[in-house]
Amino acid sequence: MSLIIKNISYVTICIWSTYALITNDIHPKLFDIISLYTFLDTILYKNKMDIILHHIFLMTLTFFHYSYDNIIDQVFYHDMKKLCLSMEISSVFLGLMPFVKKYKKLEVLNIILFMISFFYCRIYNYSINFVFNWKKHEYMLDFYGTISKSGYYIFYFIFMGFYLLNLFWFIFIVKKTYKKIHKIKDE
Repeated sequence: MSLIIKNISYVTICIWSTYALITNDIHPKLFDIISLYTFLDTILYKNKMDIILHHIFLMTLTFFHYSYDNIIDQVFYHDMKKLCLSMEISSVFLGLMPFVKKYKKLEVLNIILFMISFFYCRIYNYSINFVFNWKKHEYMLDFYGTISKSGYYIFYFIFMGFYLLNLFWFIFIVKKTYKKIHKIKDE
């Protein structure tokens, strides 16, 4: 029962995040709610190390937000929030997986949508808008470096950590999907 509640709350937060991204109406408390969910998920459920690491990155990013909010360039920060929210699009399909397992065609469609959205939002879009965006790196170093070099390195480490974790997960997803497709074919 508690896993059902966990998945419903997870999907709800992901849908809200996607809605906020699409409408460009990012509620000031959205990241607080995401952080609260992340914290509760970390302490209430047994998670693998990669999930715990993801949660630590997210909670550190939230702490960073509160520490520097009054001096952060709001345009740049809004762009980074949108980048983070875009990663939650694929999470909608991840959260729906337990609910569509009974329906093979729906399950396959959900897996395909999950993989496409995961790759596009968490790998491709993230690469273009952060990892290989040297102007953004220069801006971060100029802006955050004047406040605190450690602030810049923490921010950079978190965002690169997210990226590396997403690459790791994508490889895992491709392998698991490959096995699942062969299993479905054999049935």
